Amino acid sequence: MNIYAELIDMADKKYDFTNCISFYFVKEVYTPYTLFEGTFVMPSTVPHDINRVAFYIDNKNIHFGIVDSIDFYKEKGNAYIRIKSKSFTSLLCQNQPVPGMNPNVTLSDVMSGFSMPYVTYESTGTVKYIYVKEGSTLWDAAANFNFKLNGGYPYIEGTNTLRVTLKTP
Repeated sequence: MNIYAELIDMADKKYDFTNCISFYFVKEVYTPYTLFEGTFVMPSTVPHDINRVAFYIDNKNIHFGIVDSIDFYKEKGNAYIRIKSKSFTSLLCQNQPVPGMNPNVTLSDVMSGFSMPYVTYESTGTVKYIYVKEGSTLWDAAANFNFKLNGGYPYIEGTNTLRVTLKTP
């Protein structure tokens, strides 16, 4: 099994970490983001200004997100790095759409006006209206939209794609 992380700095320089000591990954059905925590042996180059992390298992990207924290530590003479991250779709919980009645909307209309890097969403049909309560998040608005569209609940596909319809095989 090939497990590695790619840390990316502000200048888009990539640092590969291939010696994984441990990792923790969570992807829940009704949570709008994935969680990743990994511990790796530190290479000789110490990265600075890291703001993104991609995590791969057998060359398949299963997490791409914002770095929450990075800890450097030594134990028994070895240097380690511990990374904690949430996927970019966590931004759905941090942005608030304008409250009120929104007539004739698509998912694109709900998401418009918000810059969320690396977050994508599918093209959808139009619903007659959704009502956005004061203090609601984009995730709440997407859930409201999804219920009106097909009675379902939104989910995250892959690393950062918001879906409101089931994918056909």
